[in-house]
Amino acid sequence: MPSTVLVVTSLEDVTADWVIEALNEREVPVVRVDPADIGAGFSFAARIDADAPVWSGWLRTGSREVEWEEVAAVYYRRPTPYAVRFGHLPSQQRDFATAEARHGLGGVLNHLPGVLYVNDPAAVARADFKPSQLMRFVELGLTIPPTLVTNAVEDARKFAAEHDSVIYKSFRGLPPGEDGHTGAIWAQRVDPGAFDDSLTVTAHLFQAEVPKAIAVALHDYLASFGLVFGCFDFALTGDSRMPESWTALECNPNGQWGWLPDADAITEAFADILSRKESDHGHARRP
Repeated sequence: MPSTVLVVTSLEDVTADWVIEALNEREVPVVRVDPADIGAGFSFAARIDADAPVWSGWLRTGSREVEWEEVAAVYYRRPTPYAVRFGHLPSQQRDFATAEARHGLGGVLNHLPGVLYVNDPAAVARADFKPSQLMRFVELGLTIPPTLVTNAVEDARKFAAEHDSVIYKSFRGLPPGEDGHTGAIWAQRVDPGAFDDSLTVTAHLFQAEVPKAIAVALHDYLASFGLVFGCFDFALTGDSRMPESWTALECNPNGQWGWLPDADAITEAFADILSRKESDHGHARRP
C-alpha cells in the first residue's frame, strides 16, 4: 500500500522542515524533492500505456529514491522555479528547457492517481487570482471591502474620493532583480491628492477567534477551489464575536504560516493530513 509522502519544495523552506520532522516522528516515509534540481543529480522515469493507465517508474535524487506507486501524498510547498535551473543558458535554450521540465516532470508530479495533494497545484493556480477570491467570498456570504481593479487614473481618483481611506495592494510580490534579490510591496494607504508617491505601510495582526459562521464559510471557500489549506487575510472592524465585523480581503492558497503563535499545532495538522491513509477532506484531490 502506498505510504510515502513526497514533499515538493526548495531546500531553504524551513516551514517544510517542521512538517517533515513531524512526519518522521510518525515514522512516515518522506522524500523531499525540488523539481528545479533536475539533471545528473535528479533523474526520473515515468511510463504509462493502454494496458497500464497509471504512472509507473521512479524518481531519484542524490540521497533518496521512490517509485511512483509508493507515493500516498504530495505536500506541494514552494519549489524553486524551473527557470532558475536553466538560467545560465541562452534565452531560447533556457525557455525551451524550462517548458519541457515543467510540462514533463511537473506534469507527472502533479497528476499522480489516487494521491492526496496538499495543495493540488492546479487548485492553487485557480485560487491564486485575487479578483476571483473576492467574488467567491461574496458568494459565500462574507463581507468584502469596496474594490476597484483598474489602470485608469481618473477612476482611481474617483474611487478614492468616495471612501475615507483607500489602500493599494499588489497582485503579486516583486520578482527577483538582476542581482537575484527580491523585495516586498506591503499594503499601503493611498493619499488621493498625491496618488503616485504618497503611500504609508499598514499591517494587520488578528488574534481573535473566528466566529462559527466565518469558519464554516472558510471551509466552504477551500472546498469550492479544491483546496486543503489556505491562509486568509481579514480586517476586523468591530466586535470579533460578530460575523459582520470580519471583512475578507484575500486567501493565499500556499501561504506562509511559520510565524504564527500556533505554528506547532499547524505543523501537527499538516502531518496528520499527509500521513492519513484515507483523507476525509473531500476537497483534497484524490483522482
